[in-house]
Amino acid sequence: MSNNSEGMLDKKSFFVSTILDWETVNYRQFPWRNLKDNPFGVLVAEILLIQTFAEKVAPVYSLLMQLYPTAYDLASAQVNAVEDVIRPLGLTYRASQLVSMSNVLIDKYSGKVPDDYDELIELRGVGSYVACSTLCFGFSRRVPIIDANVERVIGRFFDLQWPIRDARTRREMQKLVGQLLPLKRFQEYNYGLIDFAALVCRHRRPNCGNCYLLRNCSSTRWLA
Repeated sequence: MSNNSEGMLDKKSFFVSTILDWETVNYRQFPWRNLKDNPFGVLVAEILLIQTFAEKVAPVYSLLMQLYPTAYDLASAQVNAVEDVIRPLGLTYRASQLVSMSNVLIDKYSGKVPDDYDELIELRGVGSYVACSTLCFGFSRRVPIIDANVERVIGRFFDLQWPIRDARTRREMQKLVGQLLPLKRFQEYNYGLIDFAALVCRHRRPNCGNCYLLRNCSSTRWLA
């Protein structure tokens, strides 16, 4: 094995172990995290979290799930009533998505959330990130999750182009994210990436001064 290959393995190992260590101290508690046997609750949360800060979603999610705790409850809801609940988040079109999705869950899956990626992404409002997050956090599946925030952390640390602008870099990113996913503690690791992106490796004004990854990061220019 070449020195470059050994160095990359060391860097990958450092990245994963550091994210896990950081997350044990900085884990953010939200009502949709660590739900036991409630993939529906996870799926609803992931849809609400699209382009929306988690702190803003938390109270809205709690109220929504109090009013509509199951797919049957949400499917029978009036869209305008759901819109009223989620209005503080903006993007109120998600109300019709949630009601429509819940009806499909009843018609095709007896009110249950499917545990298959291809079936999940057929649901209205569900893309790759939401599907993978639901599988990981709702079904304890070992799957990587990739969104712009994850790409930012990994792109900066490993010196990959970010934002991604071409198919080749997209493939490199997807391959690397999959390689980094640990065999154990993968849920904690995925939560760690999400939390680290939100609290430290922010899009604007990254908090490099408090970054556990800094000594091996390829983007020390962000200190400027």
